[in-house]
Amino acid sequence: MEKRFSHEGRQYVLAFRKNQFVVYEKFHHDQFYSWWDDEPPKPNQIKNPTKLVRKIWNTVRQYIYRHKILYFEILVSDPKRSRIYRKLLKTLSGY
Repeated sequence: MEKRFSHEGRQYVLAFRKNQFVVYEKFHHDQFYSWWDDEPPKPNQIKNPTKLVRKIWNTVRQYIYRHKILYFEILVSDPKRSRIYRKLLKTLSGY
């Protein structure tokens, strides 16, 4: 399963593979793209990360209930996101 969505002008993909949910940013490069056209990435460019997490979570929740997933994993890279996802996981009934 792959679900594409946008947030603050960026394209993201939410994928479910081997009972793991993974989110990554989808970069679009056209045929006329060259490396000197690109600006260096700036850290913390997302203005409202909580809104992004809510979008991700609503999509995950719909997928879990629609397909009756028995178990799943959510991989999180830092403690702050871990706390956010733990709060959202408490809202799931039956898990």
